[in-house]
Amino acid sequence: MKIRSIHPLVVFRPPLSRRQAGLDGLVLCIAVPLVLSFLLHFCFITNFTYNSFTPETMQDHFGTGIFRFRVLGRWLVMWVFEQIHLLGVDWPSVFEDAGRMVRYLDDQKADFSMYLAFVLINSVSLHLLAGLLWWGSRSPWSRLGRKEGVLWVGGQLLFVALTLYVVTPYDMLSYLWIVGGCLAWISWLVRGGGWWLGLFFLCVVLGTLTRESSLLLLCFAAAWGGRGGTRLIALGVGSLLFAMVYLGLRILLGWDQGVFELAQWRHNIASFSGWIGLQTAFILGYLVYLFTERNQLARTLILRFLALASPYIGMILYTGLVVEIRLWAPLLLPVSLLAMIHSVPENGRYRQGQEVPGEDT
Repeated sequence: MKIRSIHPLVVFRPPLSRRQAGLDGLVLCIAVPLVLSFLLHFCFITNFTYNSFTPETMQDHFGTGIFRFRVLGRWLVMWVFEQIHLLGVDWPSVFEDAGRMVRYLDDQKADFSMYLAFVLINSVSLHLLAGLLWWGSRSPWSRLGRKEGVLWVGGQLLFVALTLYVVTPYDMLSYLWIVGGCLAWISWLVRGGGWWLGLFFLCVVLGTLTRESSLLLLCFAAAWGGRGGTRLIALGVGSLLFAMVYLGLRILLGWDQGVFELAQWRHNIASFSGWIGLQTAFILGYLVYLFTERNQLARTLILRFLALASPYIGMILYTGLVVEIRLWAPLLLPVSLLAMIHSVPENGRYRQGQEVPGEDT
């Protein structure tokens, strides 16, 4: 079937054979994440968190300050660490030829099993994220053909993998919940069905337990607006869930440094690295212009999303080090999803005269 796309260059999506779909899935969802995860975890030395790979130092680093509220990733790493220990395998000998990080950890007397727990959590999250991105690129509301979809997914994976220059238990996991929640919301708008909305709520809860950037899921949902009460009610429920988890963690764990630790805005303005980091905002604007050219729907949604996310952007500029691209990733991922939209029907129904996108000719 022909697809009525706002973008004039994408008017038809050829059907994929099982062989093509299987090959694309094998490369994008297994091979690419595996290679990227290995290279980033074992061929480079982590920044900032190099002293966090024993049970004690991990809890000292990620169990204090603003990090203590990001509980889900920390719990998962500790659980995986305990399971690895039960296996009784000499893991450093297994990975002895893996690269610099193994030798560096040995020099620092770190526990390799703890580092391996970080690796497993991040790698599984990256593989699942790849699967979601690939599925999204082949969804009815995507304007990407096969080649464009492969390049789009590969570009997203390369970008998020680069954020592993700092190995944490929560960054990659938070990207998974953000992308999953965004796709669930769009799927609910297109297909209807309460279980898509339930998945969105689940991503809000799990995302907030992982990192407070899950607030961007609510910004993403609000960017679509709402003509009917159902969408507003759904957004209200999501906001309530976020507030309950966000405030509940701070009630249980204390309000000290509950929002941020340090004000970094002077450093961002005065330092060379700060000015380099500010180029990320320029790149973001350029991508919005490039990928939404002649696509007014996508551009409108992206501008709404960025306007609603302005408090998050303000917090990056005020309290974060803007040179850290992992702070910008939660923004860029929803923007990239919106950029590939060609049309989304209201209430799961396509407008009269509009052809339903599909895989069949």
